[in-house]
Amino acid sequence: MKSILLTTCVILSFLSCSNNNENNDNPLIGSWSLVKFESGFSETLNFESGEIIWTFQQNGTLSVLVTGSIANSYIVSSGNHNYSLAGDDVIIDNQRFDFHFENSLLIISDSPEADGFRAEFIKNQ
Repeated sequence: MKSILLTTCVILSFLSCSNNNENNDNPLIGSWSLVKFESGFSETLNFESGEIIWTFQQNGTLSVLVTGSIANSYIVSSGNHNYSLAGDDVIIDNQRFDFHFENSLLIISDSPEADGFRAEFIKNQ
């Protein structure tokens, strides 16, 4: 009886792990708040969590919600946008950007070393 219970628990744990791995293929999936935006020689912009929300969906749609006015053209405007992944790049509406993670931050950038931008996001709960 104990061996049947142990075998059942092991099988269930493997099944639950395989279901969770579907979203692990795309680490961007979920809702992210833009908290910091740096662009070349421009002033660094800091935002409150929830002020600008990017939601990456499994179907290749990026939904952006901006609750205030944004004067910077690099920040994607409110609405739905297409995105895809290509290695360490995310392509949003046919524009290619680098992305990576630093601790719990998602960093999306466009050549910040050459006066491009760098955007920092935190994951929403």
